[in-house]
Amino acid sequence: MKLKSSSVNKLKRKQPIVMSLIRKHFKTSAGALISTLFILILYASIFFDIQIFPYLSTISSIASTVATIIICLFTVKSVLEVIKSNEENTQNNRARDKKESFEKKFALLLQEHNNYLGKLVSSNNLLYRLDYILIRTGYESRSIIRGDAKFVTIDDDDFYYSNEKLFFKLNNLKRKDRKSLYLNPSNDVLNKYDLYASGERFYLYSEQLDKMIEMTYTPSILDVNEIKEIVKNKISKGIKHIPRLINNSNNISKNILSPYMRIIYHLLKASKENAATKQDMKKYTNIVRSIIPYDILMLIAINAMYFYKSPNESNYGVKRWSDLFNTSDDSFFNDYYKYYQLLVECDFFEHLVMNFPDVMTKLENVRFDFDLSEINYMTCKTDKLIRKTLEERRYLLLFGDTYYNLSVLYKKFNEATMKLDTDILVLFFFNEDRRIEITKEEIMDNLIFKNRNIKNEGRLKDQLYNNTYYSRTSCVYKNESVMSLSRDFYCLYTRGGLPEIYDNGFAGGKFK
Repeated sequence: MKLKSSSVNKLKRKQPIVMSLIRKHFKTSAGALISTLFILILYASIFFDIQIFPYLSTISSIASTVATIIICLFTVKSVLEVIKSNEENTQNNRARDKKESFEKKFALLLQEHNNYLGKLVSSNNLLYRLDYILIRTGYESRSIIRGDAKFVTIDDDDFYYSNEKLFFKLNNLKRKDRKSLYLNPSNDVLNKYDLYASGERFYLYSEQLDKMIEMTYTPSILDVNEIKEIVKNKISKGIKHIPRLINNSNNISKNILSPYMRIIYHLLKASKENAATKQDMKKYTNIVRSIIPYDILMLIAINAMYFYKSPNESNYGVKRWSDLFNTSDDSFFNDYYKYYQLLVECDFFEHLVMNFPDVMTKLENVRFDFDLSEINYMTCKTDKLIRKTLEERRYLLLFGDTYYNLSVLYKKFNEATMKLDTDILVLFFFNEDRRIEITKEEIMDNLIFKNRNIKNEGRLKDQLYNNTYYSRTSCVYKNESVMSLSRDFYCLYTRGGLPEIYDNGFAGGKFK
């Protein structure tokens, strides 16, 4: 006779309960049996004749001792089980209290998040509009997000506002007949600088100093009354609403957007610290993400991707190349690096649509034209020591002071990156589509090829790597190392990573 499957399942579910009951009753029966045996022996020793049972007293003592030992063992075991049960209860209580504490904290943070989100949506900041901020350069979008906006474009006219003074950028100023230009920005001299005007004076914008530098000499091409009249009219119209627009945007960024971003960071951080798995973490982070509108999600992405630490943020403290492994985040990346890593870890933008208009066309034209003449390097066709591959790709092998090389490298890449449009940067930092990764690899290929023939004098080029030579120099310069700069470096850069770094004395090997 076969049991039905439902009966079998019920029987399987009951087995653990039945077995525990059997074990429990067995312990009780054994204890009762031993106690009964002890009583019988004691009774026999008193009421039976000692001659009949000459060894009964001895047997009774032994049995009594054994029974006592067994009872003690069961007592100890019971005590241990009670202690274990108490510890489990304590741990469960702590876990419950921790979870309740986290959920209370999460609920409070979520409430604050919703309050600031409402303020942010109702602020209606025109500079936050995606059709505006996504086509700004990285420098401009970062300044908008951080509450330090100075640039603004209105009706194709570019302005700069700082210290209550408005400047108009000279760009393609056409005559009324639209047939000729007052100013041609393709001229070598004028195209090299950002040229602005205010009143009858002309200025060059210094990106490094972030300030306007007045021109002591005015080129004849600018000394035209019609140009001065156009500048006057543009400034006159812009001064009516541009200062208010920029000041309002900066106030919103500092007083609403900034605390809102901090709340999101703490929500993500608390979710990570109180979750055993990534799925547990995403149960909470998905709640946050689900109530954030698309345009605000994009602002969060823009805010987190500028994590390179510029020199004016703090002084670097790396003295030896080995220190870099312990303090790399603190040395080259600011606090936004942790924010970025949290967002990536919890897949905060996994459903974020990034189909920006014309962005793929713009990606095809991205090139980095800077040179690496400040760094000592040689070019290699393969990178055997680090990657153990014979793939025919060109590498730059950097050697010398590790901190100096990385400082120069990251500064140059940051400057080139920040000049790209923001929609491109969002793809570079948050979209892992293979087409985007290939684009970043091609950028590196072109850059490496460009630097192949730069500064030939004093450089080893297309030669074997002499490990003996570098081992000898490493005895004198303890902070020197070797790094391989390959086509995957820009992918590392946009993930907040560092290239592989090796001591000069690392393994004997050759590059060719």
